[in-house]
Amino acid sequence: MLFLYQSNRLEQLGELFCGMTQAMPLADPFAAETVIVQSRGMGRWITLDVARKAGIAAHIDFALPAAFAWRLMQQVMPDLPRKSAFVPEVLAWRLLALLPTLEGEPFGPVLHYLEGGEAAAFELAGKIADIFDQYLVFRPDWIRAWEADELLGLGEDEAWQAALWRQLAESDPGRHRVRMLDQFFAELKPEHLPPRVTLFGIASLAPMYLALVKRLAELTDVCLFTLNPCEAYWGDIVDARRMLKLRQAGDLFATQGHPLLSSLGKQGRDFFELIAEDAELDARPLFAAPKGDSLLARLQRDILELNDPSQLPRPFDPADDSVEVHACHGPMRELEALKDRLLAMFAADPRLSPADVAVLTPDINAYAPYIDAVFGRRDDAPNIPYSIADRRVEREQPLLSTFAAALKLADSRFAADEVLALLDCPALLARFDLADADLAFIQDWVRDAGIRWGRDAAHKASLGLPAEAAYTWRWGLDRLLLGTVLPPALAGDDAGLFAGLLPHTAAQGQLGEALARFADFYDALDALAGEWAAPAAPQQWAQRFHLACDSLFLADGDDEAALELLRETFAELAEDADLAGFGQPVGLAVARDWLLRKLSSSSSQGFLSGGVTFCAMVPMRSIPFQALCLVGMNDGAYPRDERPVSFDLVARNPRRGDRSRRFDDRYLFLEAILSARGRLYLSYVGQSARSGEPLPPSPLVSELLDTLSAMCGEDMAARLTLRHPLQPFSPTSFDGGDARLA
Repeated sequence: MLFLYQSNRLEQLGELFCGMTQAMPLADPFAAETVIVQSRGMGRWITLDVARKAGIAAHIDFALPAAFAWRLMQQVMPDLPRKSAFVPEVLAWRLLALLPTLEGEPFGPVLHYLEGGEAAAFELAGKIADIFDQYLVFRPDWIRAWEADELLGLGEDEAWQAALWRQLAESDPGRHRVRMLDQFFAELKPEHLPPRVTLFGIASLAPMYLALVKRLAELTDVCLFTLNPCEAYWGDIVDARRMLKLRQAGDLFATQGHPLLSSLGKQGRDFFELIAEDAELDARPLFAAPKGDSLLARLQRDILELNDPSQLPRPFDPADDSVEVHACHGPMRELEALKDRLLAMFAADPRLSPADVAVLTPDINAYAPYIDAVFGRRDDAPNIPYSIADRRVEREQPLLSTFAAALKLADSRFAADEVLALLDCPALLARFDLADADLAFIQDWVRDAGIRWGRDAAHKASLGLPAEAAYTWRWGLDRLLLGTVLPPALAGDDAGLFAGLLPHTAAQGQLGEALARFADFYDALDALAGEWAAPAAPQQWAQRFHLACDSLFLADGDDEAALELLRETFAELAEDADLAGFGQPVGLAVARDWLLRKLSSSSSQGFLSGGVTFCAMVPMRSIPFQALCLVGMNDGAYPRDERPVSFDLVARNPRRGDRSRRFDDRYLFLEAILSARGRLYLSYVGQSARSGEPLPPSPLVSELLDTLSAMCGEDMAARLTLRHPLQPFSPTSFDGGDARLA
């Protein structure tokens, strides 16, 4: 049976979930409570919420939809491998082997993509693998039709994609998810399933997983806890543009409802219509109207009750600070203004703690350096504890960034500043017995010896330039090393040259030992660049990368964890190539592209860790906070621009329930408005740092301000927007001894 529980507040759903697990425990005390979530952050919130209410939270098995489905398939069909040959990371290698063999019709449209060489072919293989994975999840009917040798009239790129898919499917029959799902549904039995499956906080499911949920509901109890912003039926409301078209077509019954609900809620409307068709609705009312008469509470109440905000406008109270909009001169100034306002909030409300505050931004990787610069601990100002979640994995550990930089350096010009930048890594310094005190000397030596770029004369020649050794690393280091043993006066000729080199005596005495260790570091880099210039199979690249880590790093503590992550990634590279049956030699560009994609994935650490949480604006992050702050809400930055590849047939033939970055972002903005319990803070770069001219905010911020203006009968953009001129950062005076800010 499928039970659907809806509420406008996550706390209500959390209370019901906790009560359900206590009042109706599983028959087997050793069985885990299975909870499907769409983000690790939601799982952490549930754990903390249950622990607060019940005193303990244990034996809850959190899983993402895709991982749960694959795990269940492996249980029903034990012969399945640990990883499918049709997952994008494996499929890309299979496609890289297959694409160069294509010729003639219907592959004419794709052949010109292969003219850019091996790196371009691998990039194309990755794009095709991604859209094929999308077809498996969102268009299983297309996959079945193509395998039956049928075309569906989807556009000019359908013929070659269908033919390419058939070749992939024939090489590994019966193993992709569409075929497995048919077999899985036929063989699935109640004994394969947990006694209860819970889906919590999910606002969208692909058709494949929606079909799985409905199949599970036929065999066991499935409880779906989902946020619904409105207690009334709102499936037939449309935005202003759509309503105008319907009115022009003669549909006089079209209704807009609440403007934010109609313009931002398309993704939620589609999901509720798809899931509610076969669900048994719970009769208990779970909706709770926000209390109070603040501007934010009134806005949330209008959305809940589907009120038209322009019908009963009420004057704005100047003392109401529940909604704030800040226009700043840049990201750094945004964070400075945010810290000032947070300190003022903590001073005004003793009950508010840093853990009650979340700061969301569309691009957390771009804002992370500014966050650390402004919120980092300092002795001359109050400090607010904070954590940053969702950063790229390589940003979390300097060692990962250093290895990525070494990969990019290997086939580059070996610019002096790029080589010296690698010395910022403590694990690399430890490997070559260098100290921080040596770095200033090394930088001076490199500059004074005339080292600019290039490994040696042969390296310059390989770049199509004259084979001139001057100003290269080999030339400069030979001068420095020669100067430690042979002063210019003893060089042997009138010009002070020895074998055509002028000794450079900067590293005399004990400094010569540091120079020798630095030369060892450069020799290791030079050896790696020479070795990596030769193509190799992915399995050999994995081994090469292993050896490179051993030669470059000596790690302990956090750096050891980063090294272990690298080793696991290298093993995955070899495993994916083995699953794909790919053993052809590829160049560094291909292996590096694969590895950098892995290192660019987001880290789940730092979410709800006790301080202010800085995180990315990602779907399903509808966790409630007393103060919710959205920074970086710039025009063009949010909603984020979505540009699918030109041959993406899903983008050309959309359906209800499709995932769209733009619709995801709009619904996430609506969820953020509803998740703020006391304060909603928004900021954007609203003034040019060069000219001072005004810059517009995100269109979503403008829509919010227009709605608030209708609620109050006046221009709220002028009343709520605060502008912050450029000036040195000066935190508000605040008692830094407050335990909440320690």
